[in-house]
Amino acid sequence: MPKVSIVMPSYNHEKYVKEAIQSALNQTYQNFEIIITDDASTDNTVAEIKKIKDPRIKLICFGKNQGGSVAVNNGIEQSNGQYIAILNSDDVFLPDKLEKQVKFLDEHENIGAVFGYAKIINEDGKDFTDKTHFYYDIFKQPNRTRFEWLNYFFYKWNCLCHPSMLIRKECYDNTGLYDPRYAQLPDFDMWIKLCMKYEIYIMPENLIKFRIRKNEANLSGLRPETKIRGSIEFREILKNYLNIQSIDDLNGIFPNTFNDLDEGDADLIPFCISTLALETTNTLQFEYQYFALNNFFTLLNNPKLAKKINKKFNFTYQDFIKITGKSDYAANLEKISKEREIYAKTLKIDVQDKEKYIASLDKAIGEKDKYLKDLEKSIKEKDEYIADLNKAAKESAKYAKNLETSVQDKEKYIASLDKAIGEKDKYLKDLEKSIKEKDEYIADLNKAAKESAKYAKNLETSVQDKEKYIASLDKAIGEKDKYLKDLEKSIKEKDEYILSLKKDLEERKAYIDNLWKNRLKKKLKIKYYK
Repeated sequence: MPKVSIVMPSYNHEKYVKEAIQSALNQTYQNFEIIITDDASTDNTVAEIKKIKDPRIKLICFGKNQGGSVAVNNGIEQSNGQYIAILNSDDVFLPDKLEKQVKFLDEHENIGAVFGYAKIINEDGKDFTDKTHFYYDIFKQPNRTRFEWLNYFFYKWNCLCHPSMLIRKECYDNTGLYDPRYAQLPDFDMWIKLCMKYEIYIMPENLIKFRIRKNEANLSGLRPETKIRGSIEFREILKNYLNIQSIDDLNGIFPNTFNDLDEGDADLIPFCISTLALETTNTLQFEYQYFALNNFFTLLNNPKLAKKINKKFNFTYQDFIKITGKSDYAANLEKISKEREIYAKTLKIDVQDKEKYIASLDKAIGEKDKYLKDLEKSIKEKDEYIADLNKAAKESAKYAKNLETSVQDKEKYIASLDKAIGEKDKYLKDLEKSIKEKDEYIADLNKAAKESAKYAKNLETSVQDKEKYIASLDKAIGEKDKYLKDLEKSIKEKDEYILSLKKDLEERKAYIDNLWKNRLKKKLKIKYYK
């Protein structure tokens, strides 16, 4: 059984996925399995994955896109390893990542997960040079205790590199898997849950290559829709802090803040967290205020708890009402709403434009399919015509061959006549040479016809060239037919010449017979053999 399970969610990364998988296969530590869940990619991602043959790779393909968290969770559920590594399909493991992290977890049983730094690369795999970018050096963090991390996460946002992590599988068993409701911050939600129960550690060295794509094309890229979605998810993720179990943990995370509380005041922890959120003044202060006001509203709905809050913190219903009237969040709510409405309209227009474009593409594809069918039909008809022409050419060649055989027989007969008629020998030899040259011409025509047929068979992409070829073939066959007619005429002339020779021979024979008769009459003793 493998010690490490490398879980890879993949979606539309045909350009990068082979490099990602190969970086896992090239690890100096080799006791692992790779579980890839493709989230219904619409490009050639799956085809690229299937090109890599390794028995340690297991590929699961979703029939419908379900989201990154669902894909990761599927891989974790299918895993058999003691440790889990997450590898995005556009990122790259450095060769000794697993070896160093496996050794660390083996030697530090108190650590739930170990992270590392990341070498930031651009879309083409080269060094990322934009020092002003959010991701440029965000992952270079010092080590902290789990309480210090929870304090940092509350005020400072996410800063851990998800694909640099190696985590004990038991951590997922105790904290739960990634929340499929989150698209922008499922890992941030996990870090808070993880640090509620486990210590973590960051190895101060680059362990992966983290890719930043053009135009913020990463899932976590800073686009308008991801900012809106991220702010909504952040408000929900803050609710994890409402689950702090004890006053000791509360004071551990937020030192010297609630020293007057004792363990009997654990039910006041949500109110304490909400007051901290309300006082926060960073770039996400509106989200903190929304989170705080909603919690106050819920907490004060419990009369017993409201009375205890009033006693401990001197906070009344009237205080809550005053806050809701002057809160910066309330003052900016209309502005935020309008901005989101404008963005929503922009998205709607963009979707409508894309739908029109898709409709035009569908229409063009339909017309193209019809054209291709007509073209295939035309090519098929041309191929049949060429086949008929080739058949006719073969039959013509066979006829020519039969004519050639007949000519050869006649030449033998003429040769026997030439033996008797020496004075005609030179003429018949010249005639034989002429016929031989014409036979070679016929052979060249047959060879050209075969080569042309082969060429025509391969020429499926150009109907115009086929038509030119057919025209040239028709012309060649016409010339061939003309030649055959000339040959037949020549043979006919030869036959007439042979008849004249026969007639001449018969006349000579009659002349000789007359001579013999005359000599016999003179009673000459000459033997005669007829």
